[in-house]
Amino acid sequence: MILRVTWICALVALVGVAVANVANLARTHPPAPIRVSGSAPDPVMNAEARFAPVRAELQARAISGRVGYFSDAPAGRLSAEPRGIERYFRAQFALSPLILDVDGRDPWIVTDFEHVAASRGRIPAGWQLAADCGGGVLLWHQQHPRP
Repeated sequence: MILRVTWICALVALVGVAVANVANLARTHPPAPIRVSGSAPDPVMNAEARFAPVRAELQARAISGRVGYFSDAPAGRLSAEPRGIERYFRAQFALSPLILDVDGRDPWIVTDFEHVAASRGRIPAGWQLAADCGGGVLLWHQQHPRP
């Protein structure tokens, strides 16, 4: 009986110390402030806002299924570059249920450039700019689709 009371007292003391530690932690480490500037602090939400204009362009043209995807990172090295693959997955998430295809065989492509001026030369001949959606996001249409 005395052993049981000792264990209960020890457990109560342990819980008391844990609660005191959590209360101290909450007091000394307040939560991060919420930005009120209007910009979303979440990079995924930023990507959704960034790709919203191209999503609207694609929907206005009734484009569904697959679209091509080009970025600053070449398609063959996309998975080897952490920044490039991160941008690809954010674009894929923001534009789903569309499937972004890096092989360039689709009649429509979305480009996701950090450096627009330097990257426009990467678009092969035969592509026409359909919409500049800002922020390096461009929509291109193939002038003469491949047979």
